[in-house]
Amino acid sequence: MSRFAAQNFNAKVYAEARPSYVPKIYELIRDFHQGGYDAVVDAGCGPGMGTEGLLDMGFRDVYAIDPSEVMLNEGKKTRSRADDIQWIVGSSEVLSQRLPQKVDMVTSFEAAHWMDHAKTWEECFNVLNPGGTVAHVMYGHIQLLGNEKASELILDLAFNKLKAYFKPQHKVAYELMDDISPPAWASRVERHKFLVNPKEDENGCIMKRDTTLAALASHVNSWSPMDQYKEEHPGTTIVSDFMEDMMRAYNAKDVDHPITMAWSMAVLLVSR
Repeated sequence: MSRFAAQNFNAKVYAEARPSYVPKIYELIRDFHQGGYDAVVDAGCGPGMGTEGLLDMGFRDVYAIDPSEVMLNEGKKTRSRADDIQWIVGSSEVLSQRLPQKVDMVTSFEAAHWMDHAKTWEECFNVLNPGGTVAHVMYGHIQLLGNEKASELILDLAFNKLKAYFKPQHKVAYELMDDISPPAWASRVERHKFLVNPKEDENGCIMKRDTTLAALASHVNSWSPMDQYKEEHPGTTIVSDFMEDMMRAYNAKDVDHPITMAWSMAVLLVSR
């Protein structure tokens, strides 16, 4: 998480480049939840990209907690309903020290891979009311639909050129939380997956974005490994070189060329 917490991390680029969470995700969480709707906390909220959807679920109090003040400040500036969210500096490992009350739900959106789960599960148990829910939402590595060469290029960028900058936590994300075990105190557990390339009886992808090559460049620049790489290699042309290869793969005249980005994703639901 250290790259995102850095004072010079570009939270604006991150917020603009990352995908939005579709209504289906919140429907799954609502259908699973058997507790109250007094309060919810979004742990590792970043700029609040997943937090805002919680406001429509009927919670009286919505808290957003993140160790990065840069991310929180971006959320306060850019979320259309930022004033309805209470923003807190902290992390999932210290929820009981930061929250002013117990909550009925703890969520995370693209943050569970950064957590110390032994501490986080203990904190969730401490802050949740009986019947409360923990909902972890995770999407995996970006895929590009309809262009095999482009898909190969983005995999090469991530897993070859930036290999040294990816951390073990990224593997947890790309494997859609398979390595995250539910806590012993869980009374109910559900796992849901929605895959870009589903096999028979598997759910298909629900997170897609029809956009442009320019948006792809922004997305790549929002990766924490890319941020670290560029800091250590001033003046690097890694992104511009990658985009030139992408334009050739799409036979594109400019970066406004249309593409479709997609992500496999998973939801892990746990009831107290």
